Amino acid sequence: MTRPQHGSAVVEFPSELEILLTREFEAPIALVFDVLTKPEHVIKTIAPCGEEGVTTLTYRLVFRDQAGRDHMGKTDGLEANFDNVDDLLRSLQSDRG
Repeated sequence: MTRPQHGSAVVEFPSELEILLTREFEAPIALVFDVLTKPEHVIKTIAPCGEEGVTTLTYRLVFRDQAGRDHMGKTDGLEANFDNVDDLLRSLQSDRG
């Protein structure tokens, strides 16, 4: 069964040694920060400023060498992590509702 994606990350490759992911979450910055930094949330999601309750997260990966960059050929795992973050943010906001 395929999980529905709530949003999608924009993936860019600014140089041979970098991957840049940008994703918007429909949640305020403080909650996004908590979900990305507090251990009780991080363990549920892992596999910045926005207006009107939308937070844009930009995530840059920079590698020491081409071999390390080549090892990271796909970003679907990172995007799945962002889907998990989005699910948790929605759940936490509805609990506050």
